[in-house]
Amino acid sequence: MQQPIYQIKNLNLHLKKKSVLSITNFEIHRGITYAIIGQPGSGKTSLLEMLAGQCRPTSGTILYEGDSITNKKVHRKYQEEICYLPQLPSSGRRVSGTVQRYMLKHIRTAPWSTDSAADRLKTVSKRMGLGDKLARTVKTLSPGERRWINLAICIASDAKVLIIDELEQHMSYDGLDLVKRQVQRKCSYEGTTVLVSTLNPTTIRRLPGVSVTLDRGRIAMIRSVREGSRGRRSPGSAGNNPRSTRRNSEKANKTKSSRR
Repeated sequence: MQQPIYQIKNLNLHLKKKSVLSITNFEIHRGITYAIIGQPGSGKTSLLEMLAGQCRPTSGTILYEGDSITNKKVHRKYQEEICYLPQLPSSGRRVSGTVQRYMLKHIRTAPWSTDSAADRLKTVSKRMGLGDKLARTVKTLSPGERRWINLAICIASDAKVLIIDELEQHMSYDGLDLVKRQVQRKCSYEGTTVLVSTLNPTTIRRLPGVSVTLDRGRIAMIRSVREGSRGRRSPGSAGNNPRSTRRNSEKANKTKSSRR
């Protein structure tokens, strides 16, 4: 049996003495898209921030390929293997130069990659219609255009894990459909594990994978979107991964031709 890329055990997060997350046991498998669904305050962003190594849990463990991501040596390697797009751009970051230069600077290429950043930029520019934007300066972009450029960077990057908070932000219906196709391509052809969050369950239509519904910091439901199966509520508030979902995940992994 293939080891999950993530293992979450007894995870708790408290902010200002308030419980934000409480997940007893949850596994994330390789090369699959996981959509984290929930209302504002349900813990979606906090969970993705911890998986991206941006904040530490109050207690509990997050294992990445069997090692804790809070370990300094593991954390350094982990940051090189993930691509994280938060809801809001980093405050205080000064951006100058053209979109093309900005994208080349931030597209990550891994040692195992056969494509250069320039090759990946060319490919994603064609697929996401960036031709007329590459020569513009980044500071002239609207928030929606900037978000689109950052999404393109994430899709072009050769990362093992792609994490996108609030997938539908600044997105038209057609734009969202295009991004979902590119995300699915990364899963199918590059073996990337993709984690996205959304407020609206309809956002993940036609995006095969696993949906995880959070309610007040706890996993309320996990279901396979690929099979279109009816969701199963996790027992109690433990947030355990149902066996059926795990079997679906492992079956999906066997069908992928991944280099991971």
